[in-house]
Amino acid sequence: MTVLTTGRTPVRLVASLAALTLGLSLAPAASAAPTDQRSTPRSALATDWQADELSNGAMVNDQFDFVDYGLTIDTLFSLAADGRKLRYINRIGTRLERKAEEYTTFGGTRFAGATAKLLVAAKVLREPVRDFGDRNRRLDVLRLVAGRAAGSEHGRIRDSSARGGGTDFSNNIGQSYGVIGLSRTGGVPRPVVTYLLKQQCANGGFRQDPVVGKSCVRSGGRSSVDTTSLALQALLTAKQQGGARVPGTRIVRATRYLVRQQKDNGSFTLGRAQGPSNANSTGLAAQALRTASRPGPAAATRPWMRTVQIVRAEAGDGPARRDIGAIAFTRGALQVALETGITPATRDQFRRATAQAVFAFTPVGLDQLAVPR
Repeated sequence: MTVLTTGRTPVRLVASLAALTLGLSLAPAASAAPTDQRSTPRSALATDWQADELSNGAMVNDQFDFVDYGLTIDTLFSLAADGRKLRYINRIGTRLERKAEEYTTFGGTRFAGATAKLLVAAKVLREPVRDFGDRNRRLDVLRLVAGRAAGSEHGRIRDSSARGGGTDFSNNIGQSYGVIGLSRTGGVPRPVVTYLLKQQCANGGFRQDPVVGKSCVRSGGRSSVDTTSLALQALLTAKQQGGARVPGTRIVRATRYLVRQQKDNGSFTLGRAQGPSNANSTGLAAQALRTASRPGPAAATRPWMRTVQIVRAEAGDGPARRDIGAIAFTRGALQVALETGITPATRDQFRRATAQAVFAFTPVGLDQLAVPR
């Protein structure tokens, strides 16, 4: 997602994966691959580059020496949307199944965001979610749902450490992935959806970080384009596939928030219209708008996204010629890359941007995303 990790300790790493790349869907296993799940010339360029960044089915951060499974799942989502790289997708699936516990747990804590995102990944892979990596991944998510005794936190998908008063890194990105994953694999409990609805702010957008005991409206929280894009897809999936009663007005308000945030050039910022446009927010918003049946605004993201992709015509014989197809986080980052190439210090940012930017070119929603049969 838009948040980028620059440092690393084991706890920070898992937290960032749970909070962002988390950093972060889908239909009954018997359903057919969606008809709009297809490659485009620009998505093909991007996913060719992204797939080549994988090492044995995972994204390895060479700068800080760790395997980034959250980013690996984002890469899976982009490759599944483009639909051509089945060999790479299979390798990702094998790696995720083998290393699922390494991604979702650390120091005795099961992390809500990573656990929810893994459930979505297993569904996208068309794997049996009740036996993925020798565990029932749907049940893992359900066990993290706060019960009635949690009061205002009832329905929140929380880190397991939260039960004992420990640090809880869960947020509304993970809550959204949880709603999507549960909705697509057998139904979502009403309190889980109700808790997400409490995170909708007065302007229709959704905040990233909950405030204990206070809805977004009561706390005056700030909306995020990234979180809103995922929350909107979660509500649509819950309504259409999860058996949840979601007021249509909530979906309309979230959709209108995204449309209002779109700049004249089609791009999006993280949450402030006057801020710098970025590829992650723009890609996620395109995906959400397409899911919400707003193809016009979704398609309007493509011209800007083309301006931040490394293409042969601009790279020429310069240092960026080795990374044709990669998508920069911002236009400024693209210009630097054209001059100096993608360096070890900037490669992680390009990988994160490319994985989510692809959805501007092939905006398959998280309600339907699945590996082509």
